Amino acid sequence: MKKSILSFTVVAILSTIPVQAESIKAGSTLFIECTEEKMTSILAGQIGRRKIPFQITRNKEKADYLLEVTGHWDGESSPGVKDIFLAPQEHARFGAILFDTKTDLQVWADDAGDKPGFFSMGLRRGLGKVADRLAGRLKRELTFYTTKD
Repeated sequence: MKKSILSFTVVAILSTIPVQAESIKAGSTLFIECTEEKMTSILAGQIGRRKIPFQITRNKEKADYLLEVTGHWDGESSPGVKDIFLAPQEHARFGAILFDTKTDLQVWADDAGDKPGFFSMGLRRGLGKVADRLAGRLKRELTFYTTKD
């Protein structure tokens, strides 16, 4: 009994300690690789709109970071009758993993879907919503630094 209380206390304390965010040099190059072709340009647009300091490149070999995005999209982006009158349906769900290409180590990972909350019927859905959520989390969870030359 005492061991289980102690282990629970240790887990509770460790879960409140903030995790050190990965520090990335502003202006680093990023290659986006998606299973859904449309998602690549939408996600690149969201990264630019949110002013995340990556330079998007089309050359995978010259990229400092690789963002692998996989998932599914059923082709629908507007809410249907079932979404309004019954339970809201999820039409797109993607996971993203950011790798440092020099070390091949994972830097960041997350996933997002376009399922709306109960009171958000009729709001933007589909790939744009998923890309917006992923870009927002990417900006919020990573830190960028600049160097003085």
